[in-house]
Amino acid sequence: YGEYLAFILQTVNNDEFKDLAASDIMEAKAGKLSTEKIDKLRDILKNGFKEGSSINDIAQEIAKKVKPKDLYKFAEGKFVLDEEGNKMLLALAENRSLQIARSETTRLSSLGSVKHFENQGVTEIKWVASLGDRTCPICESLNGQVYEIANAELPPIHTNCRCSITPVIRG
Repeated sequence: YGEYLAFILQTVNNDEFKDLAASDIMEAKAGKLSTEKIDKLRDILKNGFKEGSSINDIAQEIAKKVKPKDLYKFAEGKFVLDEEGNKMLLALAENRSLQIARSETTRLSSLGSVKHFENQGVTEIKWVASLGDRTCPICESLNGQVYEIANAELPPIHTNCRCSITPVIRG
């Protein structure tokens, strides 16, 4: 476990958090995170992984220290508007901390897992969906699929994805 955790922490340290990070003032106004907030998020995630914190505990830390705002759809330098001319809201601030906690721990765990598996000589992974009433059709269809590790799409494939990967050992 120590080696696996080290790979996850290395990933957290080196990751740019491209999907969350604002590249300019307008993206920050749309709800993406500033460099300062990304740094706070990175610290929260590192501590959460080290301490084995729950998703809810990590989400509470994100809400308290990162304070994410509402997220609006933003493309080509401007807000995307709905049929009535209102900015398209993608996520409310009150839900974003949990969304970020769940999606980022899943994403960083997947990336760290791949590094760990490759270090162990694993060449294939299996997609594992968290099956239940909340499982989306895409994740359900991916459950049990085996992929070459070098070409695999990794969880999460959407916000709040609860899927994971496992190594495939042959022979």
